Amino acid sequence: MPIYAAVVDMPSLSVPAGTSALRVSGYSAAGDGADALYRRVASQPAHNGKFQTRDGAWWELVPPFNAALFGVMADGVTDAATGLANAIATAQFLNQPLELPAGDIAIDTPLSTIIIPADTTLDIWSRGKTRLLINVGDPACIDFSGEIVATNLALTAPIAWGDMVINVNDASSAHVGDILFLNSDTQVETSYGYDKQMLGVIASINANAVSLVEPANFDFSALETVVSIYRSGMLRLRGISWKCALGKRVDFTSLKAPYICDATLEGTEVRAATDCLVLRMCEGVRGERLRLLNSRYPINVSNASRNSEFSDIYAEGLQHPIDANNWAYNTTIKRITGLNNTAVVECHPSFETKFEDVVDVIVPDQQASLVGLRCYGGHAKRVRSVDTSLTPVSGAGGVISLPSYRYLGQKYDRVYEDIVGLRGGLGAREVNGVYIRRCAVNSIDIDITNDVGFVEVDDRTTANIVNIRRTVQRTAPRAEPIVLPVVDEWGARGTVASITAVTNSKPGVVVAPAHGRSDGDVVRIDGVVGMTQLNKRTFTVANASDDTFELWDTDTSAYPRYVSGGKVASGVIMKAAYVKQVPYLGWSPTLHYKAVLRNSSVQVGAISLTIPFKLKHNYGIQELGHRELEITIRAVSRNRGLSMARYPLMVFHGSPSSLTAGSAVSLGNTGTITAVINNTAQHFFTEIAAEGGEAGTEHDQFYLTADAVMTVTHAADVIDLVELEVLERRLGLA
Repeated sequence: MPIYAAVVDMPSLSVPAGTSALRVSGYSAAGDGADALYRRVASQPAHNGKFQTRDGAWWELVPPFNAALFGVMADGVTDAATGLANAIATAQFLNQPLELPAGDIAIDTPLSTIIIPADTTLDIWSRGKTRLLINVGDPACIDFSGEIVATNLALTAPIAWGDMVINVNDASSAHVGDILFLNSDTQVETSYGYDKQMLGVIASINANAVSLVEPANFDFSALETVVSIYRSGMLRLRGISWKCALGKRVDFTSLKAPYICDATLEGTEVRAATDCLVLRMCEGVRGERLRLLNSRYPINVSNASRNSEFSDIYAEGLQHPIDANNWAYNTTIKRITGLNNTAVVECHPSFETKFEDVVDVIVPDQQASLVGLRCYGGHAKRVRSVDTSLTPVSGAGGVISLPSYRYLGQKYDRVYEDIVGLRGGLGAREVNGVYIRRCAVNSIDIDITNDVGFVEVDDRTTANIVNIRRTVQRTAPRAEPIVLPVVDEWGARGTVASITAVTNSKPGVVVAPAHGRSDGDVVRIDGVVGMTQLNKRTFTVANASDDTFELWDTDTSAYPRYVSGGKVASGVIMKAAYVKQVPYLGWSPTLHYKAVLRNSSVQVGAISLTIPFKLKHNYGIQELGHRELEITIRAVSRNRGLSMARYPLMVFHGSPSSLTAGSAVSLGNTGTITAVINNTAQHFFTEIAAEGGEAGTEHDQFYLTADAVMTVTHAADVIDLVELEVLERRLGLA
């Protein structure tokens, strides 16, 4: 097979007769990345992947092929618009994937709308090092679009919320699977000027009656509504990133199931007024493994786009990473980590917007964070807002606020689950019901004057300020009774046994008749006279008998002799409920520790309860040693509801740290229940790294014990639950 240098040279060359195929080593010059195979054809091909040699023969490109064959240069300077348009047209004509060359591809001339016909796939991909520089547009530089089948159709009957059939004046051009779009001039959300818009997929057609796959989510008058029908093939963008100049963008219009992955979408500066990708009237968009940087809404889900899902996202320097607006329906955002954004959990008027597994890191100099889900229905689950300045911000807009608009909200419920954050709180309006489960926020603020049907808060939710006004409040049932006994400070630890002797031996042996402990139990000892080294410490039980047990791995032979006294009770050891060891740069995933104290009776009246706890695990080699700890005490009172006290701490390289909150925090609105972390006791933080040496950047052990003291000062209080929780994150290098 003959090999020639470049495509641009071929019109001046003759190829020997009888040659059926040839190879070129480049487009402009050999080695420029446009190596390709061509075959002889009888007549001029109807696409751009061709050339004619001097002898009059026509040659057609043989797939697979790279856009470099059409003159696309990835030098970041040369305008590649014409070459890219020709390459895409050829890929569509041959129904073949198109590879883009590695590097920055400048687009200085807007491309004509790229129509993706039904039953075709446009698959554009790279090996992960390709970025389009979107330098022009009005505002879209590239618009991937479905076909317009019909427009300006009219309704012949009004539509009510929940209807499955739409009657139009002419459905003759419609097919099953087409996208049907309704647009009304009547505004529903006037502050942004958003008209009513709805998208639906056609399930069946009977004359001019069109049945939908999903029911209507608006009411439409036949006199005010324009109906359009679109049809599209599939678009796939794999490993194609782009950077947009101010105000420029890429559009997806009226597409079914477009897919984008392994890409970075970015603007030119932090929170710049740029929407990198705008989805208009699209169905079933999917995006995964995306980096979103320095723009306003890098992904703007708009114009009633329906059933979109985005996952595994890193977002930085944005106003909102993914904004569902203009009545987008059922947009789901999963596994997103944000840094220095105005708001990660945020949408404009939309339906059923959902956020799951979100970490929002708020840096001290960041612009104020006001987060809101302005939509009908929707939910937020497993959301953690981390304010590195540890400064609470009051109000209902901080972590999540979910207001909506007009009567339609009464048809939907809102759900908040596992939401943790010092900034702001939870709010809702115009909604059937609000479910709040396992949340720890600064405030819950919901008012019946905003048409809230009911609010259900479970007994594991905490807030510094709870303001549920003039509405029906439901308490979610607990799975089992969790109660606290009426005893002294030892009552929080269950059965207490008296110590009568302790041996000087290795290991030490404790004599405590009928102690009720088993091997492996964690116990706490205090009140010993003589051998005072045992006091206010936790031990693991070994070789237990009815009246004695050994202190595992504890040598008491050099301690002073036991004289008298002492009690032994169950200790509380914090165990990690979730630990995910993954490489990371910056703060790690959150480690979650929890201990619940429970018994068969309740605590009534004024009393002081001491809750000891212990944290123990190893450093990883990737860590700097910075640790952020947040200690929370929760109390559930039958007559005062659920309340909490939170203490943020910082620990560095195993050194003791002081509390950044006050010495006591009120639980509840009345001030009759208080809780305090005892940081003045001798044992507080004294055992950091005691078992593993000085904690540093290697695999040293981190070891901490402390007491949490809760004081009930009102004789009428009835306490059902006391719970201690610690959230921890670490700062890593890799």
